[in-house]
Amino acid sequence: MTSKSQKKKATNSALWSAFERLKNGNPNIISGKYKINPTSVQKEADRPYGTIAYHPDVEKAVKDYMQKKKAKEIGVANNEELLIQKIASLKIKLKQEKRKCKEYRIERNKQKTALKREQETSLDIFSSLVELIPNEQRKNVVKIISGNQRNIK
Repeated sequence: MTSKSQKKKATNSALWSAFERLKNGNPNIISGKYKINPTSVQKEADRPYGTIAYHPDVEKAVKDYMQKKKAKEIGVANNEELLIQKIASLKIKLKQEKRKCKEYRIERNKQKTALKREQETSLDIFSSLVELIPNEQRKNVVKIISGNQRNIK
């Protein structure tokens, strides 16, 4: 066996041992209150953050334990019921988000309509003002306005 595979096996064993100690309430490294999750198992095994990702068997066992514990806490019989509750909750959230989206769309359309009205009003006012200028001076006014717009950009 290579040194690398021996290290991986030792780490896997350390993670399993740490998980069991945490479940039994006898941690060696972690003190005080703790939750059993991948991070706490890594800490108890004295391994760096992210190590458990290379040991999917341990990670799956920890996550399954977490789900079962959560299912017991909220009073459901198994993971399937927990997932059903999560799906129902997500459906409610989705419905709320769709409602918000619809409200935002309606508001956006109102604002577009108001902007269009304002633009039409501005154009009418501008046209009326231009009509007040004598025909021979209109070209000069248009040149001045066009020049100002280039400077604004």
